[in-house]
Order: sequence, then C-alpha cells, then structure tokens
Amino acid sequence: MENTRSASTTSRVLVVLQALADANGPVCTADLAATTGLDRGEVHRILQELLGAGFASTEPGTGLFRTGPAALGLGNQARRRDALRDAAMPVVARLAALTGETATLSARQGYERCYVGQVESMQPIRISVTLGERIPLVSGANGLAILAFLPDADVEQVLRLPRPRWTASTVTDVAAIRERLAVVREQGWARTDGERVRHSASVAAPVLAPDGVPAGSLSVAYLAERADEEAIAALPEAVLAAAAEATERLRDAVA
Repeated sequence: MENTRSASTTSRVLVVLQALADANGPVCTADLAATTGLDRGEVHRILQELLGAGFASTEPGTGLFRTGPAALGLGNQARRRDALRDAAMPVVARLAALTGETATLSARQGYERCYVGQVESMQPIRISVTLGERIPLVSGANGLAILAFLPDADVEQVLRLPRPRWTASTVTDVAAIRERLAVVREQGWARTDGERVRHSASVAAPVLAPDGVPAGSLSVAYLAERADEEAIAALPEAVLAAAAEATERLRDAVA
C-alpha cells in the first residue's frame, strides 16, 4: 500500500511539473488545477515542494508560477547526454568490433557517471553493464578517466564524498586515488581490474566537451582471465584513439 501511495504522489508531482513546462508563460494555481485535473489544494502543496527544490519559481510581482532552474538544468543535462550519445556511439560500436570485447559509454552527471550506451561482445561469456546505473567517479576506470581531467575543486569535492568498497580490490584510500589520478592525467587513460565487479577489467579514456572538461568516457570491458598480454597491451592505444575521435565528433556536433 505504501509503495502504491508513493507512486501515486510521484505521478501527481510529475503531472504538475509537466504542466508547468508545457505552459506558454507564467500560470496560477487555478490554471494548473484545471490543466491537470487535480485539486487546487493538492496543486498548491506540490508547487511548494517544487519551489523548495528549485523545479518551480514565482514570477516577481504576480505570484504566478513557471519552471525553475533545476528543471532547466535537467533539460540541459538531457540534451548534453543525447549529444554525447549521438557523437560517441558510432565510435563505441567500432571499438567493440575492433577489440572483440564489450565497449561502453558513460556520461558525467555531477560527481557521478551514468552508463548511457554499450555494444556487447559477441563472446558467449562477456561483460554487460546496466544502462542508467549511476556510479561515483572514484569507482572504475570510466570514473577515474573522467575525474582525472576535472578542475581541481571538483576533484577535491569528489574525494570528500563516500568512497564505496565494491570488492576486496577496490581502492578507497584518498592518497592512493590521488596517485592514480596523476598517472591517468599523464598517460590519458585509466585501467582497473576487479575493483567494481570481480573478474572484470576495463580500460577507459575521457570524451571531452568543447570546453575541455570531460562530458563522459568510453571504455573496453573484458574478462581479466580471458585476455592475453598482447591484447591487453593494445587496448590503451585503441581506447585513446576512439576517445579522441568521439571528442572531435562531439565538438563538431555542438559547434
């Protein structure tokens, strides 16, 4: 019963937020109630919650409502994610074909990253990621590849956040992470082995936005036991070349 009630409340909030976004200009509570079919008192309560979270704002001098900066931020984030996917996924597909392993694409979302694309290996036993999963930037090769090239202030903020221990191999010590980031900056790519998922290794490099800050990262993920030394040695060059191409395609797409 509690889950049903929570879902119903969430739906009503989303209905009001969508009505705000669809409105041609500032609107009053009565207009939103008429548009959504909700009770005016319920709409008023939802608007107060949206105001507190920054998803709604009031028009000065009128008391009318419109979408707030948080809602606009979500829209901008979605557009950036779509641009990254459109630019990088053809490159990710070629990377998967070249290496014979699963290639993934992550988008940066604040101090986390989110899997937004993958092309799985054709091997019968292969790595597969969960699209939409959000993971801290200190975790995995994809996260380290992004984190290493963020401004210093952002790096320091990330290092103050909780650092989950996924496996016995996960590196959580701040000093050790700083050393790893320095290496990633120098060579341009990151590698982890069994640190987030046991038996899974990954090589990743950042995909840069036109301002030079990582928009995300792409990687090759493989079963550590299956890869031979020659194949592993060739991965950084292939991943770096793919990331450079994706960066160029993203720059051209948003120019």
